[in-house]
Amino acid sequence: MSTRAFRQLLAPVLVALLAACSDKALSPTEVMTGTATSNPAVLAADFVDITQQFGWLPKIALTTVQKKDTVVQTFTLDPKAGGLVTFGSGHRLVIYPWAICDPKSSGYGPTTWLNNCIQATTAIKFTIRSFTTKAGRPGTSVMPNVRFEPGSLVRLYFHDAKLTTFGKVHIPWCDSAGVCVDEGKSDTWQQTYYAPGNPGYWVYRNLRHFSSYIVAY
Repeated sequence: MSTRAFRQLLAPVLVALLAACSDKALSPTEVMTGTATSNPAVLAADFVDITQQFGWLPKIALTTVQKKDTVVQTFTLDPKAGGLVTFGSGHRLVIYPWAICDPKSSGYGPTTWLNNCIQATTAIKFTIRSFTTKAGRPGTSVMPNVRFEPGSLVRLYFHDAKLTTFGKVHIPWCDSAGVCVDEGKSDTWQQTYYAPGNPGYWVYRNLRHFSSYIVAY
């Protein structure tokens, strides 16, 4: 692919991500649609039952502060307890106890993802945005940006009721510069999986940090 073509591919991604990180609502025509390279999702070995598997976690209440093209919600999490967060149109976040690094000391960025950290002990208020891409796929951004203790489980489940094609489906991370990366290509911990969701499918993967994520193919 030529440099010019690659820039043209990333241009709409940059516009979308900057919008996602702003305080304004997104419309479905403003968000990113995919990445240049990907590692396709793997069919999960077992049926996904999030409530049965993670029902022991505290169920986190959310407050909806905006509901237009983008649903904007807030929640407060005790990082010592973790939680199960249901947001947007039935998507889920699984956050294990003691998973969140203290944002005051942990640093943030690709060079820090695998570094051990001092875990956060005080409550953190998060803002989570849910939107639909131009391709009709779900997406989200979670602020503030925090990273997680390596080996601790934080997992994002997108429920995609209309998904039928799996050959290239994946969940990339999009950074603040507008570059979208399928982290599962180089890190098996972040491999994307899919499983029947009745209707549609769950598309999910583990996370090493909060930022912006979409279902892409």
